[in-house]
Amino acid sequence: RMIYGNIIEYEIQFYFEEYIKLSNFDRRVRIIDIIHQQLIIFADDYNLDKTPVEETYKKCQELKYDNTWIHRNKKYPSPKKEFKVHLECIWDETHLHVFILLFDKKGLLIVTHKWFDVVSRVGYAIYSYKGSFIDDYTFDFRDPYRYEKWKIDIRDLLESK
Repeated sequence: RMIYGNIIEYEIQFYFEEYIKLSNFDRRVRIIDIIHQQLIIFADDYNLDKTPVEETYKKCQELKYDNTWIHRNKKYPSPKKEFKVHLECIWDETHLHVFILLFDKKGLLIVTHKWFDVVSRVGYAIYSYKGSFIDDYTFDFRDPYRYEKWKIDIRDLLESK
């Protein structure tokens, strides 16, 4: 290992030739396993509690290594409370896929629509994005740092169902 101020660098053996022959699922498992192993080594090196690492690893296994979540774990209500929007995010090996789930005021799912994809290397920015309705039918999703915006008219979703 190498230490550069507050950064600690560990060297790992990674056999790319073997990795590229794996299925997408097995690639995901391999990466999580490597991260887990390295964090255990780090915790041992610095006498840190390994419990959070083990709990997180166990949770990954329980979820079958699926990286799907609802953005900010939130439903965004329209101004007149006619609709609510969930943004479901699915992060795979190459992309972050964002889906709009549109619900009626009773909470029943009306339509699911694949909204946009971004390459995985820039997907981390999704955590800073904010969503809101700007009127009764227009939902706005934006990155406060790079000023990227996506807008969708709910009426288009209703027509497509």
